[in-house]
Amino acid sequence: MVKGSEAQRSRGSLVAAGAVAVLVAIIDLITKWTVTRWLGPSAKDREWWIVDGQLGFDYGRNSGAAFGLFQGNAELLAAISVLVAIGFCWLIFHEVDGVVARVLSAGMLLGGAVGNLVERFRQSYVTDFIAVGPWPRFNVADSAISVAVLLFIVTVVFQTRTETGDDGQSSTHEA
Repeated sequence: MVKGSEAQRSRGSLVAAGAVAVLVAIIDLITKWTVTRWLGPSAKDREWWIVDGQLGFDYGRNSGAAFGLFQGNAELLAAISVLVAIGFCWLIFHEVDGVVARVLSAGMLLGGAVGNLVERFRQSYVTDFIAVGPWPRFNVADSAISVAVLLFIVTVVFQTRTETGDDGQSSTHEA
């Protein structure tokens, strides 16, 4: 049975992660819409560089996975994305323990997945536009997903090191 304060913390974590997810998805979809209008198929120029050829905006349609990998498998990738997002969010929520970074991680992952899935289901591709050198091209959703996974891993590693101490031995001692 879940105690009152644990239930409130869990409910609060869900609400916070949900809010982050909605925010990430909205920002992702608005930036994709804006870039499509600005640099999309009907635009005179499809790229705008802040640092010539190294950092900028370069419109592209991605029918593959993050960073343009596995092109042409939209339906399979959509199904895999849904399963991975659900599985990773389940893992995060079972490991949240009131850790703010993990709540943010869950929200960012879910928001990024939703942002990309909306486009993938609506048009069979995802709009990529952030350019770093000749490769990769990605979007806000891809960034959120990558940061979420990294943030979760860092919190797990940090927690493990805190629990075991520097010598690898558990810091809790039984009498």
